[in-house]
Amino acid sequence: MKTEQYGVVTSIKNESGAAIEKGHFVSVSGSTFVSSEDHNQKLGVCLANTDADEMMPVAVTGIVLCVTGAAVAKGEHVFCDTGTIFPIAFSDPPSTQQLEQIVGIALDAASGAGESIRVLLS
Repeated sequence: MKTEQYGVVTSIKNESGAAIEKGHFVSVSGSTFVSSEDHNQKLGVCLANTDADEMMPVAVTGIVLCVTGAAVAKGEHVFCDTGTIFPIAFSDPPSTQQLEQIVGIALDAASGAGESIRVLLS
């Protein structure tokens, strides 16, 4: 069984117009986090399936189950896009933009998209 250890947890209204599922990253605007939207800052990970216009609990720090968007190796730094996590492929040396995209470290491996793995949020 994979466990979660929440640090800071807050709540925010789901303003996306649709349900947001547990394990997806959300923004401070109350919608699914999309990395290409510079105005849409990441808040944390939704902790419960939440319908539109409902308050949702969001983990800002800690170890949280996150939904993958691709295969992820244990120990990899991950970034988030469209609510799910992906491994970061660093250049040598890593760019400032790459370092700013990190949302945490994968504590489990995933063989593909749609799996829930533990992530130490950063």
